[in-house]
This record gives sequence, structure tokens and C-alpha cells, in this order.
Amino acid sequence: MMMTYFLTQIALALSAQFSFLDFDPHADYRTIQTTHFYIHYDAPSEEQAQRLAARAEFIYERITKKFSYKPFAKTHLVLVDNTDESNGLATPLPYNTIYLMAPPPTDDSSLDSYDDWLTTLLTHEFTHTVHIDRVEGMGRIPRYILGRLWVPNAVQQQWAIEGLAEWNETTETKGGRGRSPFVQMYLRTASLEDKFVSIDRATYWHDQWPYGNAAYWYGIGFHQFLANRYGEEKLFEITKATSATLAPGFFNFSTNDVFGKSFTRLWEEWKLEEFQKVQAMKKAHASRTQVKDLRLGKNTTLLGTPVADERGEFLYAPLEREEKKGVWKISLQGNNPIEKVAMVGTPSRVTYAKGKLYYSRITPDTPHKTFSDLYAYDLEAKKQWTLTRGMRLRDAVSDGEWVYAIRLKNYRTSLVRFRLPREPQEWQKTFPLRSAEKLETLLEAPNYDVLFKPHLSPDGKYLTFTWKEQNGFLDIYEMNLATKAIQRITYDAEEDRSPTYSADGSKIFFSSARKLGSLDVKVPNIYVFDRGSKTLTQMTDFLTGAYWPTTINSTTVALGQFHADGFELKLLDVKSAPMSPVTSFQAAPSGAVPVTKNPENTQQLPSSDYGVGNTLLPRFVLPFFFYTEHDSAVGLQTASADPLQRHQYLAYAYHLFTPQRPGGGLIYSYSGLHPVDISLAGSAGIANFGRIHAPASTTDLYPFYYERTYNGTLTLGTNPTWDGKRTDLTLSASFFFERREPLTSYPAGTIAGEGSVTFTRTGETFTNVKFSPEAGNAYGGLLNIQYGSKVPMAPEAITPGAGYMAHWTTEYVPTGKFKNLSTWANAKYFLGFSRSHGFATQAGGGLQFFKPHYLRTFQLGGSFGESLLTSVGRRSFALRGLPTSHLDGEGFVSGSLEYRFALVRTLPGFGTAPLWLKNLHAAVFTDGGQAFQWKHGYNYVEVLTRDLPEKFSWKRFTWTAGAELRSNISVLYAPPITFRLGYGHVLYLKGRNVVSDNEKQIYFQIGTSF
Repeated sequence: MMMTYFLTQIALALSAQFSFLDFDPHADYRTIQTTHFYIHYDAPSEEQAQRLAARAEFIYERITKKFSYKPFAKTHLVLVDNTDESNGLATPLPYNTIYLMAPPPTDDSSLDSYDDWLTTLLTHEFTHTVHIDRVEGMGRIPRYILGRLWVPNAVQQQWAIEGLAEWNETTETKGGRGRSPFVQMYLRTASLEDKFVSIDRATYWHDQWPYGNAAYWYGIGFHQFLANRYGEEKLFEITKATSATLAPGFFNFSTNDVFGKSFTRLWEEWKLEEFQKVQAMKKAHASRTQVKDLRLGKNTTLLGTPVADERGEFLYAPLEREEKKGVWKISLQGNNPIEKVAMVGTPSRVTYAKGKLYYSRITPDTPHKTFSDLYAYDLEAKKQWTLTRGMRLRDAVSDGEWVYAIRLKNYRTSLVRFRLPREPQEWQKTFPLRSAEKLETLLEAPNYDVLFKPHLSPDGKYLTFTWKEQNGFLDIYEMNLATKAIQRITYDAEEDRSPTYSADGSKIFFSSARKLGSLDVKVPNIYVFDRGSKTLTQMTDFLTGAYWPTTINSTTVALGQFHADGFELKLLDVKSAPMSPVTSFQAAPSGAVPVTKNPENTQQLPSSDYGVGNTLLPRFVLPFFFYTEHDSAVGLQTASADPLQRHQYLAYAYHLFTPQRPGGGLIYSYSGLHPVDISLAGSAGIANFGRIHAPASTTDLYPFYYERTYNGTLTLGTNPTWDGKRTDLTLSASFFFERREPLTSYPAGTIAGEGSVTFTRTGETFTNVKFSPEAGNAYGGLLNIQYGSKVPMAPEAITPGAGYMAHWTTEYVPTGKFKNLSTWANAKYFLGFSRSHGFATQAGGGLQFFKPHYLRTFQLGGSFGESLLTSVGRRSFALRGLPTSHLDGEGFVSGSLEYRFALVRTLPGFGTAPLWLKNLHAAVFTDGGQAFQWKHGYNYVEVLTRDLPEKFSWKRFTWTAGAELRSNISVLYAPPITFRLGYGHVLYLKGRNVVSDNEKQIYFQIGTSF
């Protein structure tokens, strides 16, 4: 069982990573082949794909030589340009594939430390491929048996996987997160404030920023420590040692052989070294900066640049507060310090002009594209305007007449603007803009340079912004809007970002990572450039760091001061700021503009139409088994998909032990016919209909009755769109055929089939009794309709937050023997009223018409869990406190109400053991329901056992109540799954008050309750 669970966890951890990718089936994808790569790309990305091809083989040779290992077969590279997110993903399943979301990152991201984004990104992701693909020594035996499913280096703590890739991106390029002042700021502050996480907590699975980045930031810091203290060769030795283990997940066993001590001890050494460093810094540098705390409350983090209104009375800031992200209005004077303005996601910057807020955010543009667009929020009317659609604009700023923004197109950036309507009534006619014809291009960055964060001068005559050159330099520039002339403000190798003008326009504030005093460390702080004297002055001297200066008025600047739990919004009095002239600063020569190198001249490689090639061949075998109290089976399954996930299949085979019979099936889906997805499924299996009673005796139980079943299903699914965007509605229709043949004979004397039989038992008369299951053919259809808001349904959530989900299913079988019409629905509603508390409720009901089933259509009882590892029959519904399927009938109604609350949000860990307890939370609940007879007769089993379904009555409900302890647990470093330990007690059973202590249940389940 452990091996099956272990392998399943690996598959889930790897496949879940790219579930968000969604490729347009109508796009013209092409493929370039190099010696070691297939490069797949959308035709408009031809130039970037050729650049990628020119770099790929060089990166391959460098990394494989370093690791002394070459991956098996070619690696698939997929260049993704359907999102404005900047990221990458490498997976070894079902074959080595790397997805590159190649739009350049924003300038307030830790990803921004790079010289050439595409090179840094591919270096990072291909390091993952070489690291995870590697199998040495005894590890080759299970690789030979299980195929690509055996990836021992994938079963490591995330700091180990991500830290190694970040270390290599830093050593192989002139950028990398190992040089990032942002990452150094995070680690330094964690030591300063005694919030340095333990080795078990350096994972992805944190709820709150910035701890969700722990795997990356602690990972690079730890690997740099190991390389500096013990030598770079040790990093390659440990990857080789762990790849040869037969106990993946326990990779600490290999550490003593390589380092002479455990990772846990090494982590503590690093922690001590970091602590000593920051204590020396603290002793050498005492900050003189005095700031005002706005007292926004606990669990509040600044997420980007705020903005003040024209009078400096209110500040509008993108905040995360109690896990609720959006723009918040902060009173700078008065008794109402903070209130929600609009939940608009997480814009990295907010600007204000004439009663409206302007911002950008990434939202779905079409069913297959997620782009950054501009929005305006009318503060008086409390209305949001969508200004652009599909234009890929970000970093909006406005003066009420024009909107300025940065545009991304084919991986290139430009500074653009468009005019706002003069009359309010024209807004409805003008927006959203859908064509670039309305845009005026002010500046197009040469080659692949990147522009960021424009800001207008108070008189509206100048625009300042950040420019990142291909060499990695990040400097401040200014444009004269009348002449379009560009002047470089800063002219050095420091990272300068987020410029903003002073209230009178004579100065430019910005954040810059420069050496702090006598310390040999670059710390982001706030600086001010005097436009007249061309001098630079340091305004803050925090040892932690500061970003996002914002002018409030002539004397006050707002900023984000970094702390271990995130950025805190502060106010700085300019007059009392510890001004320190930057003597090393040299102003840029008049008229200086960047001199960037042209993209390297590469030989154009031939391309071909995209094809799946051999990607659908089986690459792994996953053993599985299942058991119930009556049956058990073992089996194998395999699966694959092409790189664009247009074709996917799952094949399986098993052997059921009780009847000693095999079974198997194949599921294939095709997503290349948008808006309709197609799925075909076929299987040959075994159905267990339970024990059969013979009429000769009311006590004789005969062996289980089994039937061989043959099934075929065609499913058509769609997610309808409205105004070019996907809606919250999902529709699917299935058409199926089933043949049932007796696998075991009826016991002697059993009355087969059904009939209108009347007989009496202990004074009761029964008619229209169904005696036993039947064999034969059945065909029919199934219709599913699902609708709901964007409820975060992550299983580890204490409460998913506000939202709802409704699901309705109808099944119709028109054939004679199995004629049936069943319909049922279920609805869920979630209300989170704080970070750690919330209510969750659900309700459902269903009816079955026409012929009765041998086993009733709907079952109530048990404590089913919903997760990736669990599967519940579509007509079975939980009712905690009762045994599984304790109540059944031709109709049902049920409901649940839960109060969910956190007990401990962060539990102590277990070092490097492959077990991560994320939290501990609880719920108190009440479940209620009734299964009832609708209009048909009894079945013979019910007559003999006296367990008869009853007519519907409000007085015959079953009610239970109980409580659960829950923990979100990551086993083998896979995504956390909810485990529940619960107690349910029956209060009323079929309307009767329960006084017996036997009507209770203690259970342990995988998966959240609903």
C-alpha cells in the first residue's frame, strides 16, 4: 500500500503543477528540432522560438557536463505566450517537458534578477530536468520496472529542488536569484527578526505571503552556503547519491556520506552563520530613519505601490488583509483608518486621478488566454470600468486626460497612451478598447529591453519610468511628453525602480539597492534625485529594506518597509529623513539613452507543423490496488498526453480476486475542438450486487452475485463563453452503453427478475417486489450542469472563502429491463468571515422514476472525503455518524452545516522526514437527510431484512451531529491533502429519537468533507 501511495503522490505532485496551462486548440503551433530538444511554439512567437533554439544546446552542454548526466531522449520545450505570468515549469512525467512562460517579470518581483530572461529561465528549468531525471545505481532497477514513474530526486523537500536550480541559474548567468537584493533582503530580515524558518517549513505550502516563496528564497541561500562552505562539487555528489536510493523521500540518509553530517545540522549551521552576519550588520549600522506606523492591523501586507488623492487625505493601497486581497482606502486623518474599496485582485500598482483609481491586473481574456489589462474604479459611483480587453497593458498611470501604460507584445515592451473621453457618458461607448489602433506609442524598447512603472509629473509634462537593459542594468529615465525626448536619470549598475515625482515635481523618489553605509551589502532603500542639481540623496537607511515610495504631499512620502511577514505601509516625514548625499553617484550625460546589443544573429532553423510524434507511447506503469470488506484487486495503469495536452489517455487493467476475474479499461480525451472537449471511455469490469436471498428461507445467505459488465461512454463537455470570456457554467453530456452478463449463477430457488407478487410477512403485505438483479443491455444518457463562483476549492483550505457551487445531474435509460430516469442536485455555499473562521453548508436531493433498482438508486451514510485520492459513487452521499450507505431509496434529501475554525496554523515539523503537517483545524457539524420510497415496490432483500424504505415525511428525517479534527498533511512532499479524524453521533434515526449508544461512529478519512 505504501508503494502505491508513494507512486500516486509523485504523479499528483508533478501533474498538478501544469494543470493551469490551457493551449488554444485553434492556434498554429510549430515545432523546431535541435539535437537534444523539441521546441513547440505558436507561430507568432517564431523569433523568440529561434532565440530559444540558439541558446538551448549551449545550455544543455553546460549543465549536463556539470552534473555528469544526460537525460534520456529529447526534452520537449513549450514556449507559452497565452499568459502574462512570468514563470516556468519542468516535469518528468510522462516524459521530460519544460513549459516556459516567457513574458518578462515585473520589476517588483524576485524573478527580476536576470541579464537575459529567456536564458535564465531555461537554465533554471533544465537544471530541474537533469536533476529530477537522474537515476543511478540501484535506482535503475525500479526505473526499468516502473518506467519514468521512478524519479527519486523528485521526492525531496522543495528547498532542495528549487534551491539547486536557483544556484545553477546564478552561477551560469550574470543574474539569478542568488544575486537578488530582494531575496537577500528577505533572508536578512528573517534573521534580524528571529523568524528564520526551520528546514521542514521551507516549502511551497504556506498560506500567507511571503512565506509561500520560502522554498525559493531559503533554497538559494542554503545552497550558496553549502557551495561556499563545502565546495560546489558536493552539490553534484548529493544529487547523484539521492538518485541511487531505493527509499525516496528519506534523502537525509545520503547526506552523511557526502557532507559528513545531516541536512538538519547543516541548516542550523547556516542559520547561525546568517544570524552572526546580521548581528554584525546591526552593530555596524544603526538606522536613523523614523517612520509613522499606520496601524493597519495584523496580517496586513502591502502588495505594491499605493497612491494618495489630490488633498492627501486618503491613501489607496493594494493590500492583503486577513487573506483578502484588493485595494483598501486608508484615512490619513480621522477615526475610520481603513476600509475596503474594491476587491480587484492584486494590482501591483494603484494610481489616482479625478476621483478614479487606475490599475492593471491579469484576468482571462479569452477561454485560452490570460492577459494583463487596465481598469478604472469610480470612487463615487463605486463602479469598475474595464478600459482594455486583450491589449496586454500593465503599470497604468493617469492624469484624468490620458492613460499611460506599458504594453507587452511578442515579448517586447513599449510605452503607450490613450486618451480618456471628455464626457462621462462617452465612457460606456468607448470602453473596453480592443484594438491597438487607439494606442499611441511613445517609446518602443529596443530588442528585448523591458520598461516598467511610468509616473507623471504634477504638471503633466514629464513621465518617469524604469528601463531594464539586456545586460541587466535597471535605471530611471524621463520623457518630455511634448518633444518625446528621453533623458537617462541614473547611470550605473545598481537596481533602481519604482520612480515617483515629488509634490512640486522638482525631485524623483525611487527605490534602489545600493551599499548601505560601510556595509558590503546592497539594501533596497528610498532615494531622491534632484532634477535641478542632478544630485542623488539617500532618504532611508533601513537594514531590512524599503520599496514603493509614494508622494502624499510636500512633506510626506508613503513607502513599504519590509519585515519578515511582508511589507508594512509607513509614512516618512521628508524634512526629518536622514538625508545622506550619494557621493559615488554620477549623473547621466545629457541626452544619454541606452546602447543595447542587437539580438545575436542566429541561423534560422527549419520548423514543421506541430505533431504528437511518439509522445503518446506508454512511459510508465503505476501499480494500484483496492479493497473493500468483500473484494480486493490489484492492477496496473499507464497514461500519457502530448505536450499541448490535446490528446490524453489513461489505460488500466486489474484482477479481482473474489470471483477470480480480470478487468480493464481505456479513457481517451481530445481537447482540440474548442469549445467542445471529447472523451471516450471503454471498460470491461465486474459488478458485485451483494448477497442473494432465496425465498425458501428468510435466513439463508448465498454467495455474492457478480455480473460481467461491458461499458462504453462518449462525453461532450463545454465551458460556454460570454463576451469572449469563460463563464462559471460547465456543461457535459454523456452517452453510454452497458452490457451485463451473469458471472455467477443465482442460488438455487432464487426468484429471478421482477414481478407483481403479493405475499404477507408477519401481518404485512408487500406487492410489486423486485427479486434480483438482471442481465441484459442498457443504453442511455447523462447530463451534467455545474455553475458557481470562483470558489477556491483547494482541499487544504480551512474555509474556501465566500462563494457557491451548484451541480445538477440527470440520467436517462430508456431500455426495457433497465428503464430509468434519475435526477439529483447538490449545492454548496461558503462564507469566510475571517482568516481562520467560516461557515460551510451544502444541500442536495434527488428522485428516481420508472423501474426500481435491485439496489436502491441513492444511498446516504458514511463520511466520504473529497480529494484527488478518493472516489465516491455519484449516487452516494455522506451522512456522518451512520455506516456507509445505511439508508437507501428511490429519492433522497440531505444537507450539512459546518463551522470551521483554525486551531494551529503552523505545526512543528519533523526535520527532513517526508511528512509535513501544515496546520491543525477543526469543524463542528450537523448532517441531516432522508432516503425514501417514491412510488415503486420493495426489493426482496428489503422484505427479508425488514430494512424497508419509507415514504417521504418531514417527521422521518435522520439527524446527526459531531466534530472533526483536520490537518493538511504533505506526505513525500506532495501537495497537502486534508486528513480528518471525526466523531458523529446519531440524534434522530428516521424521525425516532436515538437513545442507544450504538448509533455513533468514529472515523478517519482522506479528503475534506465537501
